[in-house]
Order: sequence, then structure tokens, then C-alpha cells
Amino acid sequence: LNQERGFQAGDELVKRVGEVLGSSVAHVPHCALARLTGGNFGLFLPDIHTGEAGWIAENIVKGLAQLSVEGLALSDNVGHVGGVVYDRSTELGQLLSGADTALRAAQQQGANKWSIDTLADAADAAARGQKRWQDILRTALEEKNVSLFVQQVVRCDDRGSTIHLEVFSRIMEESGNLLSAGLFVPLAERLGLIAALDRVVLEKVMEASIAHLETDRLSVNISPASLQDKSFRSWLLQSLKTLPPAGARLTFEFAEFGAVQNLDLVREFGKEVQRLGHGYGLDHFGQGFANFGYLQSLRPDFVKIDRAYTNELKSRESDSHFFIGSLAGVAHSLDIMVVAEGVETEEQYNLLRELNLDAVQGYLIGRPQPFEGAGEA
Repeated sequence: LNQERGFQAGDELVKRVGEVLGSSVAHVPHCALARLTGGNFGLFLPDIHTGEAGWIAENIVKGLAQLSVEGLALSDNVGHVGGVVYDRSTELGQLLSGADTALRAAQQQGANKWSIDTLADAADAAARGQKRWQDILRTALEEKNVSLFVQQVVRCDDRGSTIHLEVFSRIMEESGNLLSAGLFVPLAERLGLIAALDRVVLEKVMEASIAHLETDRLSVNISPASLQDKSFRSWLLQSLKTLPPAGARLTFEFAEFGAVQNLDLVREFGKEVQRLGHGYGLDHFGQGFANFGYLQSLRPDFVKIDRAYTNELKSRESDSHFFIGSLAGVAHSLDIMVVAEGVETEEQYNLLRELNLDAVQGYLIGRPQPFEGAGEA
């Protein structure tokens, strides 16, 4: 911003961000707001619970998005919020580390997103120093200690018909605790370990026995950052060429936010895998909701509408109903299949059927289950 519009524009944006943060926490007694570095801010909010922290984070990102509408930023993506809630004696360094971890998770979700973790939550182990995370990830990579789970994606007009299974990865600590990908993938990207991690996951998937599954189609999330690694890309394309005819057909999912930032790379890779009989899709579709012109040349096999829209789908009169219909219309005009994720209620499912979506995924259909046979020849 400083380079394109001058330092005065940069200063104005910083001031307005400060105003957004200040107004969002004006009701919190004894809170502290600080500018840490250039575009990084910190908030300390004593005695608030997790629910209130989420409400504050939501208000902040809405305020940041409004700054883009006012033309104060260069893009729709103004900023992200990461926070950590704690209920025990701790040190400032742990809090900042936990908040930074949550911030990386928010950035992974897309533009103007937020994420709140709990420091005391052993299941997520959110607050870890960078050295500790490097040790966890490197150990997992060396020992290939990654567990896989699968979740059904079914036809919207026939819930008994499985289109594909989405594969989720988990890392197991020495304690036996499973860490979710939403926590460690952003850190793996930051530490330059994401290509190695994606390779371990894909090796397990490609070696898995699929004879007991209801479909031979498996979808796997990989990071656009991995595609930037030429050796990873070369290995993956060669591996797909040598997969046995009876093996799994793979569909690679990319978060829309990351794919748009790497359009040429994703487009080239997508055409290659489609030529080999596999496919690719966009996850968290609709986060930007600005210009989907890139779909004309990208032509993924499917787009998966972000769960935020599904969560807000309450009735035909809701904004979410209009948005989903509009997003689906754009995709269907290009013969791209549309999937809704995060479907949890019959009400949501029925509304999505009326909108002529192609497929649905979520707890209403089934929870992720261990991928039996993963890693076995």
C-alpha cells in the first residue's frame, strides 16, 4: 500500500484498523490494545470466555472487510484474526505463540477469517513454540506417523449414492493425541515442510486398499505451496502415471483462496491430472464472492461451497440461500459440479436440494471414519 499509494495511505489504513479494533472491544473492561509491528496488532482481553472471544473476532473481521469496501486497502483480503483463550497461569510468550498458531489457521481458511483456540485444550495443543512444532512435524514425517480418516460425499438427490470419499489427515503425538490438519498444515507451510507432509499423505493414499470401499474415488487436500516444489510436482505426476488400473482415482482439492493466488500453477497441474484420468476441485468456494472469471479457464471438476454459507442457511429468505444459489449458478453455467460442505441438519439438506446442488457432505451424512487399509499394499 505504501509503495502503490504512498505512506499517507498506509498510515490511514493503520489508523482505521486501530479504530476497528478499539470499537470492537470498547465494552471490555481493562483491555489493552497494542500495535506490535507494521501491520500486526495485539489485544489483551481479561476475563472473557471463548464464545465472547469468537463474537469479538467476528466483529473485527467484518470491520476490516468494510475498510476494503471503503477503498482503503488494495484487495478484499484486509486481515486475519487469531486468538487464544486461557484459564490457568501462563506466560506471555505462550499466549503469543498460541495466538500466532491460531492466526496461521485463520489465514489457511481464506480472506478476512478468524480462529480462536483454547490454551488449556490438550486435544488441540494450540500453543507451542516453533521449535516444538518442528520436532512434532519432523518426527511425524520421519516415521510417517500420519493417520488418515475418510468422510462421504454423496449425491444431493440420492444420499445412498457416494460420489467420493474425502481423506483427512491427523498427526499423532507421543501421548497418542491426534492433531487435526487445520492446526498443523498452516504451520507446516510456514516451516517449509508442507510438500514433505503432502507426500507422506499421498503415499499412504496411493498404497491403500480400496477393495472394501463403496467408491474408487478419493479426494485429498494438498497445498498450492507444494506445487511450487518442482520435485514434489514431478514425483506426484509420475506416481499417478504408474498407479494400477484397479487403484484409486484421485481428486485433489485446493482451498480457493490459495488456488487464486497460484492460478497458473493450479491450472497447469489440474489439466495434467485430468489428462491422466484423475481430477481436482476447489474447497471453501465463495469466500471472496467477487470475481469468478478464473473458473472459465480453470475448469475444476467441482467446487465445494464454504461451510460458512451452509451454517447460515436457515430459510429461503436468508442471504445465504441467495448466495448459494448464485454461486451454484456460476459454476453450473460452466458445467462444474457443486458440493455443499458442513451439512448438519435436514432443513439445510432440503434447502440445498431445492437449489439443485450436485452433492453434499457433513455430519448429517456421516462423520469422518478411520481409513481402514490406508498405507497397506
